[in-house]
Amino acid sequence: MQKILNHIVFSSGIILPEIIFIGLLLLLIVWVSFTKKKEIIALNGKFVFASILILLIYGLSILKLSILNSDSVETFGGMLVLDSVSQYFKGLLIIAGILGLLHIWVMDYKFNGEMYILLLFSIVGMAFMTMAKHFLIQYISIEMVSISSYIMVGLGKGKKESEASIKFLIFGATSSAIMLYAISLFYGMTGSLNYADSGFFIELLKSPSWTVQVIVLMYLGGLFFKISAAPFHIWTPDVYEAAPTPIVSFLSIAPKIAA
Repeated sequence: MQKILNHIVFSSGIILPEIIFIGLLLLLIVWVSFTKKKEIIALNGKFVFASILILLIYGLSILKLSILNSDSVETFGGMLVLDSVSQYFKGLLIIAGILGLLHIWVMDYKFNGEMYILLLFSIVGMAFMTMAKHFLIQYISIEMVSISSYIMVGLGKGKKESEASIKFLIFGATSSAIMLYAISLFYGMTGSLNYADSGFFIELLKSPSWTVQVIVLMYLGGLFFKISAAPFHIWTPDVYEAAPTPIVSFLSIAPKIAA
């Protein structure tokens, strides 16, 4: 028991930047929740500044951790791995988020505070995507990004935004179900959800090749939908046409970086 607790404490220290990020995001949620509706638009600039500040603090904490831990480190029983590759892509995600927020500020878009919460929440999911080496963590992270994206697209008051968000939700839920079914088949064939483990591939090679190819196609179909890769991009025109330009720029870059 003591060994398990020590491993949890060690793992929590490795993902400390994400813990700090989530803590600051919770503070932003409290601020937005207790702000009167009449004052939200007037505080739009402050929400943008606070969101950028949160991302900068997150970036600095990642930089400090990378200096202290230059080697690849596995956490939570091998479900997450922190290495130079994941740190690099998390840095790109932070840059994409800051550029999206600056776009909102420069072009003077007026959003409700929920928009900034959802944008940061999606970045949290993408950050865990870059570290995941386990199907369960990856699926949860992808759904964090997807659900945030559905809501961001539909936050507008127009009919076009609502229609695009519903289409996005229906197609997204279908692709998620197919991807989750493929993951369950992977587990049934290998007895493991850690796709970076050598035992996973050894067990996979024991199965007929055509079944593995079908399952991989099902899994990649769900993943390709999230990044609007052809031929799984049928949702993209409606969503990009209906969503505000800063949200389109963010969704067209950040999820692809993480995936």
